[in-house]
Order: sequence, then structure tokens, then C-alpha cells
Amino acid sequence: MTDSPISKPASVPPNKAAWPSIRLLVSVTGVQTIGWLSYYAQSQMYRSLMDAFDKREGDIGFLYSVEITVMVIAMGLAAGPLTRWSRVKVALVGSMILMAGNLASAFITNLGADYSFAGISSFHLLMATRIIVAVGGGAMVSSVTAALASAPHPERAFAIALITHSLLANVEYPLLPMALIPYGATGGFLFLAGSALLLLPFSFWLLPSNKQYQEATAKESVWISLRRAPNRKLALTAMLALFIYEIGQGGVDRVTALIAEGTGLDETATGWVFFWGANLGLLGGFLATWMGGRYGYLRPLTLGIIFNVIPGIWFVFCENGTQFFIVYFVWSMGYYFVTPFFFASMAQLDNLGRWAVAMEAAWTAGDALAPWIAGELVEYGGFLYIGALVLVTGIFGLLVLMSVGRSLDARAATATPTE
Repeated sequence: MTDSPISKPASVPPNKAAWPSIRLLVSVTGVQTIGWLSYYAQSQMYRSLMDAFDKREGDIGFLYSVEITVMVIAMGLAAGPLTRWSRVKVALVGSMILMAGNLASAFITNLGADYSFAGISSFHLLMATRIIVAVGGGAMVSSVTAALASAPHPERAFAIALITHSLLANVEYPLLPMALIPYGATGGFLFLAGSALLLLPFSFWLLPSNKQYQEATAKESVWISLRRAPNRKLALTAMLALFIYEIGQGGVDRVTALIAEGTGLDETATGWVFFWGANLGLLGGFLATWMGGRYGYLRPLTLGIIFNVIPGIWFVFCENGTQFFIVYFVWSMGYYFVTPFFFASMAQLDNLGRWAVAMEAAWTAGDALAPWIAGELVEYGGFLYIGALVLVTGIFGLLVLMSVGRSLDARAATATPTE
């Protein structure tokens, strides 16, 4: 196969349904929320972990980077096999692993900063438990991404799933401080473990892989499966752009609670700002759902990135809680708008979902570097350095992804209708 014009795998019969099933959306909502819950808690738990282990910003940022790096590895290893593995079983096993890791994290944190075992400090023991959480979370998120990429009209499926998942996950923001304020980081980890247990039954309706491809790829490794996927050059270009782009976006995301603290907001107020800002920002997801593929990919990608980058820079200039809320709302709206188009563009390159899963791994790889880089920048240069990071990575991502959008639109313009 060649990379230009864009190749489209033709072996999977098209599903003519205009909307993903309710059962799939219910399952995706629960599984995706469990998989990402620890990740979403990182910003709010930053200060609690610094206090619990007597560490600086760079140390906690490095801890977060290790956790997300392992999550990326788990996603990447699952990209090919998920064309044949049971996505339900992957999600269930991942959830069990994630719960065990969070319970172990709570136990280690409760022992305190001075505890050590066989010469290993409690902080490094905590890092080991966060690696366990990351393995489980990565497996769960990959199973969801593969299921959505196999759904009819993937841009619409990703947009709706992002909205439903976010509505549920955003409840964490006001609830987590209720555990953090009285019990510190130990309470936070117990909250994460309990939430995973509560949402476990959502795993059972994930869309299965196509049986023809289960047989055809039964003995393929993840790397062979990805090498056989069409449009490799264009997909790798997009993945590189998203990797760089997310270093900036993930960096500012991880320090938003610290920025809010500097504007005078306490933990409870910050949680509510996150809750309302993110939920109102879902308007961007509703807009993406309505648009679907009718305006192509170039314009939505360009518009969404711009409205994600500008407020990402504006964060560092917030002087009070009102300004912070407005910026957080606009930033969230840009994110919820552009994210479905990121995933749908990769799904257009391979409707088995291999590039969509691999893209999420590449995107999260940028996120893995982000906390460490952001923590060091804040510690040694202040929040202005975060703004510069968002600007540089945003410009790079915008320019490269615009070229990807043009390629997808050119393909759509020359395609022969088959329905």
C-alpha cells in the first residue's frame, strides 16, 4: 500500500448506522472514566503529594511522568492485539490491576515520608504502585479507543463518547477535595480505588473486533500489526505532531491547580471551578458532534488547536479566580472540540482502530514528559515558562496537523461515493 493518495482498508464492511449504540456508549463512558481517573486527579493531588512526601514540584512532576510513560507503553503494546483480543476481558483485567495499584498507593502514602523497605524510600515504593495503576489504565483506555474506532462514523462516536465520559469524570473534581482535605493523598488514592470498583460493571458492552481480522491477525505482534496498517507515513507524521503538542497542553494541565492556588482559590473552590469550567466546555464537544465530518478536517483541526493554545498561554496571566474560571472554560471548550477530530482523523487512516490506539499512545507519550518538564519549569522559572512551552509546542502542532487535515480533505474530495 502507498501513503499517497490515502489508502483505505476495504475488507471491513461498512456499518451504515448513523449513531453508535447506547450500550457501547454506556460501556465506553464507564471504562474510559476508570482508565483516566488517576490521570485527571494529578493536578489536584500535586500539593497533597508534595506535603505527604516532603518533595518539590520537580519530584512530583517526575513521578507523574513515570506513571504516564508506563501508561503509554501499555497502550502501545495493546494497539495491535486489540484487533483480536476480547476488549471486555482487557477492560476487566485492567480495572482490577488499577484498583490494586491505587489501594497499594494509599497504603504506602499512609506509612509516611520517613518509611523505607529494604533501603527503598516510601516515595520510590509509591512510584512502583503508580506503575501498576498505569498498566491497568493503559489497557482500559486502549480497549475503549479500539472499540470506538470500529464504530460507525467514528468522528461522531468519539465526540459523543468524549461528552458522556467527561460528564461522569468531571464529577471527580468537586468530590476529590472531600477526600484530600481531611485525609490527604491517602484519601485521594482510596477515592480512586473506590471509584474504579463502582464503575467496573460498565465494561461488558465494548464493541468486539471484526472476526475476519481476528483470524487474519491471530499471530501478529503489535509491531507487525502496525506495520501492516495503511497510511503509515501520514499516521506517523500526525503522531509526532500530537506528541509535541501535548507536551505543552499536558504541562499546563498538570499545574492548573497550582495556578489556581496563586489566584487565591482554595482546594474546594478549585474543584468546583474545574467541574463547572469543564462541563460548560463540553459545548465544544456538542459542536464537534453536530459538525461530524461535514466540514472536513482542516478547518476543525485548525480552529480547535487555536482555541486550545491561546487560553493555555493565558492561564499564566490570571490574577483572580474569575479570570481563572473564564480561561479554564475556554481552554476546556477548545479541548473538547478538537479531540474527537484528532481521533477520527486517525480512524480514517485505518478503520480497524490501530492508528487511533497508537495515536493515543503517542499523544500520551507527550503527556508523559509534560509533568516533569512543567514541574522543573515552575520550580526554576515560574509559570511564565509554562506559557512559553504552550506557545512553542502549539505552533508546531498546528502547522503539522494542518497538513494532515489537508490530506484527509483532499482524499474526501476525490473519493467515489459507495452508498
